[in-house]
Amino acid sequence: MSTRSSSVDVVVIGFGAAGIAAAITAHDEGAQVVVLEKAPPETAGGNTRAAGQVWYSPHDEELAKEYLRGLAYDMPIPDDVVDAWASEQVRNNDWMTARAAEAQGHIDVDPRDPFGQGVTFEAHTYQEAVKRQTGWDVPRDEFPEFNNEGGTEWVTFGGTQGHSRVWLRLKAALEQRDVEIRYSTAATAIVTDGDGRVTGVEVLGPDGAETITARRGVVNAAGGFENNPEMIRTYLGLPYVTPWGTPHNTGDGIRMGQALGADLQNMYQHMPMFGIALEGLETGEFVQPGGPAFIQVAQDGRRFISEATAYRHGKSTIGGRLEFYPHRAMWTVFDETVRTAGPLTAPHEAWAAGWEKQVVGYVWSDDNMVEIEKGWITKADTIRELAEKLGVDPDGLEAEIERWNAACAQGEDPYFGRPAEMMAPITEPPYYGYKWGNLLIATMGGLRKNGKAQVLHVSGQPIPGLYAAGEISSTFTWALGGGQSIADAIGFGRIAGREAAAG
Repeated sequence: MSTRSSSVDVVVIGFGAAGIAAAITAHDEGAQVVVLEKAPPETAGGNTRAAGQVWYSPHDEELAKEYLRGLAYDMPIPDDVVDAWASEQVRNNDWMTARAAEAQGHIDVDPRDPFGQGVTFEAHTYQEAVKRQTGWDVPRDEFPEFNNEGGTEWVTFGGTQGHSRVWLRLKAALEQRDVEIRYSTAATAIVTDGDGRVTGVEVLGPDGAETITARRGVVNAAGGFENNPEMIRTYLGLPYVTPWGTPHNTGDGIRMGQALGADLQNMYQHMPMFGIALEGLETGEFVQPGGPAFIQVAQDGRRFISEATAYRHGKSTIGGRLEFYPHRAMWTVFDETVRTAGPLTAPHEAWAAGWEKQVVGYVWSDDNMVEIEKGWITKADTIRELAEKLGVDPDGLEAEIERWNAACAQGEDPYFGRPAEMMAPITEPPYYGYKWGNLLIATMGGLRKNGKAQVLHVSGQPIPGLYAAGEISSTFTWALGGGQSIADAIGFGRIAGREAAAG
């Protein structure tokens, strides 16, 4: 049976922020564009759809460059990538405002969104957005040691996080254009001619196999590899992870690039998060005890860090330098006072992000009992029984609880410096615990790109006709704050779209 064929100017693989930005830009540059999304409409959108919907928006190009180089820590970013990134980041607000205006009146809003259809564009700092929606006080910037006052801001639609607002508006803006979006259509290979130039994509969709010729170029914005166990073990050195975002990120785009000899970059880079796996579901959920009577331990039952250590999107200051955190086997243990203090995860109205909460629509019980009955949270009458059920050392955990309770009685943590106001003894049975599920927001390594979003061959030369943007080729080599992944995807998506349209 012969494979069907068709032809366009630009093929975009992926339907998150990077793919949509590339498609809109290529179309507006005069190209005929098709977008491939391997997920059905119900679960389309990649990690962008489940993210916090905040984007980074600096207003000084030189300060932005300094900031990015600081975030890179001791993992430098090529100068051409830094320059291109900063040049686009300062344009984010104007571009997003224009897209929101195009989308207005055409948005299929989240019905649980309190701002709904009426939100067009409001600029708020990340701090203001979180305070408005949750009441939580957070720092203006997660990495003030690298920031320059007055050089940056974080922006949201509606002044709160979540509800897929950015993705829904980008999607609606794209739908106002003459761009074909093919859902349930997976790219299976990128095609080249005899000279090594990319000429199209092989796909598998509802109507079978097809070869789509790309007369000008292909933009690979297929996302990361959070749901590919082999790649997780190989590149992250972790036995397993649980995606917090889309379950559709399986590293397909990276594999297709490798088949053409593409070089890889930053394959160690990822963004872990506190949370658990949910048996029977594809993705996990962020959880955090709502009261102070809890500790976190390693498999020997012993604490190893202050539970108040500031979490900064997968990095924390540990031993005087930024390190991955959480990044080891870890168990959380708490008592009945925490169980009754409220749900272990923020309700949708307070923090509408994450795949299970935002896309699947799972609603966590107010008293955590449904999740305990499901076995997601382990329950026991004694600390020893809890340790045995969790698979941690019973003697170690009993000794650690005794030591912790004594520290609480003294009003200070002499071992790791947890603040006294965040300490309470673990004394009220039943006792509960869960194992950190290696919850992962995103992987951030993949195809090496240059400042023109061209994918580079292992030889260092661009692969003609192939471009990348978003999580599959993240600009960030070490630290990054909330909203910066989306901003990077939008910025390099625009670059990739322009370059691909130019052929």
